[in-house]
Amino acid sequence: QTLLHIELSLQAATVSHLHQTAGLSTLADVRSLEGSGLTALNELWLKFFAQQFVQQCRFDPLHSAETEQIMSDALHGWLDLVERSETSALTMTHGGMTHEISVSRVDVINAVADHYQRISDMARAALAGGRSPALQLTRSAANLPGFAAFLAARVGGQFFVIEDDAAARQVEALPQALDSGPSRVQKSFQLTGQVANVPTGVAELAAANAPTHIVHDATVIGLSGQSLLIGAQAAPDRPRMLVLEGQPAGVSGLHCEIRVDGSQVVVNDMSRFGTFLNGNRVSGNAVLAAGDLLRVGTPGVEFQLVREVVPE
Repeated sequence: QTLLHIELSLQAATVSHLHQTAGLSTLADVRSLEGSGLTALNELWLKFFAQQFVQQCRFDPLHSAETEQIMSDALHGWLDLVERSETSALTMTHGGMTHEISVSRVDVINAVADHYQRISDMARAALAGGRSPALQLTRSAANLPGFAAFLAARVGGQFFVIEDDAAARQVEALPQALDSGPSRVQKSFQLTGQVANVPTGVAELAAANAPTHIVHDATVIGLSGQSLLIGAQAAPDRPRMLVLEGQPAGVSGLHCEIRVDGSQVVVNDMSRFGTFLNGNRVSGNAVLAAGDLLRVGTPGVEFQLVREVVPE
């Protein structure tokens, strides 16, 4: 399988794409998203919970440094409760009084949905279209409310949670290998994990609907049937091609192809300058979804992917 390792540090989210051959994984691509790490998520959740206390209890935990610290200390426990239930009762005690709020899991996820969206977009851009990935998460990432479910809706694949001490146990053997081996030692590590239980029911947060049309310069073009080619130069052997007039900067003569592959719509990058999915450069090809923004070249030309819906 295609393997994507996803982790969140304090300041950034990182997606590492690994090739797997005969049980050995080698690093193919690393992408980082600054400003979407645990610090940013926690700050948004603290603001959300504080707003709920103000609205439901007329109590502002951000009013003093003491109550702000109490709320910060309770945050991880609250998030654990939220992940296990659709609706949770959260309490905070200060000055001999206990304040209680009721929050829904969907609202808690919505508070950080923009960051979840950026991370999933980065993962999709690193993933070759049509392939079902194995998504490898650290436990801290897997425990974030709705994070795995959000990725499941936008990226798909099977999830694995790395055992907490997996890396440490593998590194323990390294000093002995260095002492007994040559000056340059090639060492392989095996990080085992457990299949994650991904909750369902959050499709409304990140629906992975295949687009039916692409919009360019107030023109709507259907995506069903024959592949659509995009580029700067027309050719007789390219019957269905969108030619971008005026030789826009960073656009190749034959830049990319958009094709229907079963139930998916896939973009295949053929250029020297790059094709970008929601700001992330596509690694070969990627699956498209309604609502995506596709840019060809730099600064290039931007398109929007939409889905036609027939009202009942």
